[in-house]
Amino acid sequence: MIKAMTGSIITPRQVRLLFASVLLVGLAAVLDPVPVFSQNLVSQSFQASWPDIDLAKEGIDGTALRVLSDDETPPAYDDPALIPVAIDGITGNLEPVIAVEINGVLRAYPMRIVAAHRIVNDTLGGVPIAVTYCRICASAMVFHRVVDEQTTNLRLTGASYDQNIILYDEASRTWWQQINGLGLAGRHADGALDVVPSRLISFASFLKQAAKQPGTLILADSDYSRQPLSLKQTVDLPPLPGMAAGLNSTDRVVIVGKEAWPLELLRKSGRIEQDDLLIIWEPGRMATPDYYGADQGQDVGNITAFSRRGDDLLERETRIQLLHAFFQFSDGEKLHLKRGQEKNEVID
Repeated sequence: MIKAMTGSIITPRQVRLLFASVLLVGLAAVLDPVPVFSQNLVSQSFQASWPDIDLAKEGIDGTALRVLSDDETPPAYDDPALIPVAIDGITGNLEPVIAVEINGVLRAYPMRIVAAHRIVNDTLGGVPIAVTYCRICASAMVFHRVVDEQTTNLRLTGASYDQNIILYDEASRTWWQQINGLGLAGRHADGALDVVPSRLISFASFLKQAAKQPGTLILADSDYSRQPLSLKQTVDLPPLPGMAAGLNSTDRVVIVGKEAWPLELLRKSGRIEQDDLLIIWEPGRMATPDYYGADQGQDVGNITAFSRRGDDLLERETRIQLLHAFFQFSDGEKLHLKRGQEKNEVID
């Protein structure tokens, strides 16, 4: 149950129904017209491509499943071209990149390239990974692309569920939610992809890390100097009832472990301290692309989180996503509406 400290209560079912109705209307204004799955309305071409997926048997809510247009289902980027970060002459200092380090090997994945393909299948430090991004919920996630003990590529199914794109692996053809890697349908519907830690930072911040590791590589640019998909329309979705005034469904949320804060709150304060957790905001990163134009052209900053261990600071992984996605997929995380040790309004 979701409960604001003001006393208003919203059940999870009410939250899902609200967002399902609001977001389907909002997204329809942005995306090309596409068929919506229901028990009585099924895209025959899409269903024909998934003969092994039975929506009813899988328990899939047809009203939450959307078939995306071809424009929204670009091909994944396999075996990507790489160049030394030192000779990259295109990526801007404020540009967002997904930074991943495995077995001492550091690499940058510029968001303009990842957003264009949604999936980049790569191998880093000897480990096969898939770098993914969902423009609907502004969620960047990296996964091990090993299923049934074999290396496989991740692909787009051509559909979204609860406003998050659905991935599949070529080995088992299981459907996976992009925002958390959980199985949705198919052989491993009860399983999950292994998540690889990553950071969403500015290219300038990445260069500081790369300076300590000569030979660091970055995805080579080709035709992605401009944003891959133009924003067709800014969609203003109404806020969730019971929440603090001023928050919108397209606001960005910073998640650290089981705690979350609106990004704007962190940006204004510069830092947040909660128990042993310290989160620091520094200027210098542009927003990632989404369908709503949220924060586009704005400095949303670089975010670093730490846990205190005595006199030491242990860096924590952070995730950023839009508020509507937070409520759809939160797994017990608490959303703090005020900062620090002062009395919080919390939705949990």
